[in-house]
Amino acid sequence: MIAAVVVPAVILVLILFCVPGHTKGRFDYGDGEALLEYFIHIARRAEPVEEPKSWIYSKNEILYCDGDTPPAIANNRAADKMAAADYEGAITDYESYLKRAPLFLPFRYNIGVCYFHVNDRARARLNLEKALNIVPEYYLTDIQLGHLASLEGSDDEAILHYRDAIRKNPKHLDAMVLVGNIYFKRHQREMASKYYEAVLAIKPRFANALLGRAKVMFEKEEYYKAYQTLGMIDMSGEYDRTLHYYFAECAYKLQDYKNAYEHYTKLLEFRSDRFFITTSVKLIEHKQELARRFATQLEEQ
Repeated sequence: MIAAVVVPAVILVLILFCVPGHTKGRFDYGDGEALLEYFIHIARRAEPVEEPKSWIYSKNEILYCDGDTPPAIANNRAADKMAAADYEGAITDYESYLKRAPLFLPFRYNIGVCYFHVNDRARARLNLEKALNIVPEYYLTDIQLGHLASLEGSDDEAILHYRDAIRKNPKHLDAMVLVGNIYFKRHQREMASKYYEAVLAIKPRFANALLGRAKVMFEKEEYYKAYQTLGMIDMSGEYDRTLHYYFAECAYKLQDYKNAYEHYTKLLEFRSDRFFITTSVKLIEHKQELARRFATQLEEQ
C-alpha cells in the first residue's frame, strides 16, 4: 500500500523537493516511494492554482494565444504549422518573430518544441531554458524539458523537471504519469504501476493513467485486459496518442485485425505528435498494411 511509506522519508523528500527552482542534481531511484508520497501530497492540495498567463493555452503541448493582437495572431499562425507537422516552416516564422519579441513566452516555448521535433536537441534545450527564465512559474516548460531529458537518457533530470511541474501546478496529474512512464521504460513495472494507480486514486478516469495501467498489462502479456482498459478511455479530450499504438498492438495480438488497422490509421493522423520523434512513420505504416491484409483475408473467408 502507498500509505505504508515511512513518514520520515516523506518529510525528507518534502524538505529536499519543496525548494523553489531546485531542478539540478541527481535523483536516487531508491527514493521512488517517498517521491510518490510527495507527488500525492502536492496533487491533493485543495486550493486552485491560477495559470501564470491566462491568455495562453495549450493544445497538444503547443501554446496558442487568445486575442487579436499582432503577436497572438503571428504565434497562432506558426502554431498551426506545428500542428500540421511543418516544424521547419514554424521555426522559420518563430526565428523571425523572436528578433522583434525575444521575451514573448509562446514564441520561445514553441520554437523550443519545434527544435525538439526536428531533433536539434541543443537548440531545443537552449530555447526551453530561456522560456523557463522568462516565466519561471510556467509548468509546461518543465514538462518539455523533462521530455527532452528523458529522450537524452537523463531520467533523473527528467524526474526533477516533472516534480517541479507538479509543484507549480498541483492539478497537472500528467507529471505523475510521466514519472511512472520513466519507471515503465526502465522495466520497473511495479513502481510504474504505483504512480499510475496513485493518479487513478485521485482521478479515476484520468486518460493517461489508464493508458499506463494498460501498458503494464500489455507488458505482462495480458492483452485482453489491456484491450478492455484502453476501451475505457475517453478520447474526446487531450490524451497521449500512444494510446492508439497500444490499442492497435493489443488488437493485433488478439487477431482483431480490423480494430488494429483502425488504430494504426488513427495514430498516423497525428504525425506531429511526440510519439513519432522516436518511432518511424514507416514502421507504423508497415504495421497498418499488415493489419489491413489480415483483416481483408478474414472477411473473405
